[in-house]
Formats: sequence, C-alpha cells, structure tokens
Amino acid sequence: MTTKLLLALVCVLSTSCLRGDPEASPTASPSSSPSTEPGSELSGPDPIGEAPLESGAAYRPEQFPFREIVKDDGEGNGGGSQQTEYTFTFVEREWWLPVYVWRRPVQIDVAIRSELYGRISPMLASRCTAEVANEVVDPLLESQVAWRNQGELFCQQLEKTMEKELRATYRRLGPRVHKPR
Repeated sequence: MTTKLLLALVCVLSTSCLRGDPEASPTASPSSSPSTEPGSELSGPDPIGEAPLESGAAYRPEQFPFREIVKDDGEGNGGGSQQTEYTFTFVEREWWLPVYVWRRPVQIDVAIRSELYGRISPMLASRCTAEVANEVVDPLLESQVAWRNQGELFCQQLEKTMEKELRATYRRLGPRVHKPR
C-alpha cells in the first residue's frame, strides 16, 4: 500500500505544471491609472460585470487600469479610445521548481463610447478584460502538455484568443489586443 501511494505521489509530482502568475506582474505603468475626472464614469452601475468575479478567478479588474488615449468628440456612433498595458507572467514547473518562465506585455485598446454600449467607463473596460483573461489563459495553458521554449508562440496565441473572445463577448466594444509598440 505504501509503495503504491509513493509511486502515485512521484507520478503526480513529476508531471509538468503550467500556471499563469497574475501576482508576479505589476498592474500597469503609473501613467495608466483610470480616468478620475468628474463625470467620466457612467451614472449608476456598469451594465455588465456587476456581480463580483468568481472566488477562483486569477485576474482582477484592478490589474487592468484603463486610461484615455483619444478623447471622445461626441460625434457619430462611437468614439475615443482608452487602453491598458499588462505584463502576463507564466511559469512552467516540474516538482514545484520553475523550469521555464516567460513574460509578455500586452496592450488592450477599447473605445470610450459605442453605439451599442454608450459610454464605456474605464472600470467597465477593466472588468471585461479581467473576465476574458480568466476565461482564456488557463485553457490556452492546458492546450499543450508543455510550453518550454515556446513562450513567443504562446503569447501570440494569447493575444489572438483574448481579442477573439473580447470581440465575441462584447461586440462593438472595438477591442484590440496586441504587443505594445
């Protein structure tokens, strides 16, 4: 019995363990703080994301602070632009020891106003981004047994998958996900 238990423990411990590490990354550069000018937030609660994130969620809205890049001129069906930058950190482990670590700064751009949503507050943009990050990171990590020496490939897939999911879930939000210039 003890031999079987020891063998099972060795098998579990020897497998590769992948995980995103949201706590290892700073949220964004200091200049990326959310807009705090009067009237910049929606009056009342945001139309989506009112319920708190699940307790097991790794990424939080505070980690994606959006700032205004292009002012909304109020003309047309939508306008303006806000963005956030976040550095994702991932660690591949064997026997709980890190064997491969990779990081990727990602820039996410979202409109300030759209025809479908109206005014998109920085907090709403942060909530949408955190929700999508939580939906796509773990399945992407688990899509391969190991990502060792393939961090760039993983990051390209992360950007594509996040943008696709943001567009599918929040149509007309105008999201773009890419490596910062």
